[in-house]
Amino acid sequence: MVQDTRGSLQESWIRGSVDFPFQMYDMRTEGELITVPCHWHEEVEVVRMEAGGLAVRVDGAEAQLYPGDVAFVNAGQLHQMKAMTRDTRYHAYVFPLKALLFEQEDLAQLKLLRPLLEHRLGFPPVLSGGSVRTEEIRRRMDDIIAWDQSRPVGYEILIKAGLLEMICILAGQNCLVEYHTRRESDVCKDILLYVREHYREKIAVPEVARAVGISENYFSSFFSRHLNKNFVDYLTEYRISQSLVLLEATNHSVTDIALECGFSTPSYFIQSFKKLKKMTPLQYRLKGGHYR
Repeated sequence: MVQDTRGSLQESWIRGSVDFPFQMYDMRTEGELITVPCHWHEEVEVVRMEAGGLAVRVDGAEAQLYPGDVAFVNAGQLHQMKAMTRDTRYHAYVFPLKALLFEQEDLAQLKLLRPLLEHRLGFPPVLSGGSVRTEEIRRRMDDIIAWDQSRPVGYEILIKAGLLEMICILAGQNCLVEYHTRRESDVCKDILLYVREHYREKIAVPEVARAVGISENYFSSFFSRHLNKNFVDYLTEYRISQSLVLLEATNHSVTDIALECGFSTPSYFIQSFKKLKKMTPLQYRLKGGHYR
């Protein structure tokens, strides 16, 4: 069985390098609009908007980002992003909070870094407008982007110092918020994990609702509010994403792939695939130059 990491709910790969697990992503629309599917990770993510517009959903709360805005995603928060315009561009910096800790515990670490690491404090969701606070955070983020791009001697220390200074600015402006992983976020993770583990089987809403501990009547509205789509659409899209791996990496027939990915019939698989990818599974395989 071909394993796929694209459908995983949690991102767990190494950022940057083993020695410096910090990574910058330069995100820009090239062809299709930028779409970052729902996921979570143990690192903090800072987003600096450069151009266009970006729709962001974090733990079910929606926001729209525009040039100059800075947004934060705390460790463990479910989030997804989609470009609103074709000129959208943003930088996202992802880093582990624990990498900012000092070897010797001191008062600053006990007051700020430990509460952030232990989810007793969290970063604010969005900073926008022309406030002094936003401008200072924006400047620090721009410095971090520049250091990451030019890599001067000691850039690792410069980046860490910039992130620590950013935390100090937020604390000084009373912008750090009480935070802990919300129960609703945990339920969302459980639902998506259930899909990942059972997508090959016949899945019905009542059994998923029972598995995650919420009522069947509440399930559909809960899922739509947090994932911005209905459960059936999400399940179909997930199954299609898994079929892509098999189309690319195996010579399994379309019928076998349909059944292996949980579709009731090959015709329903082809119909769903064409609706989502604007081509048939066989056309996708031939276009990619994979198994024929």
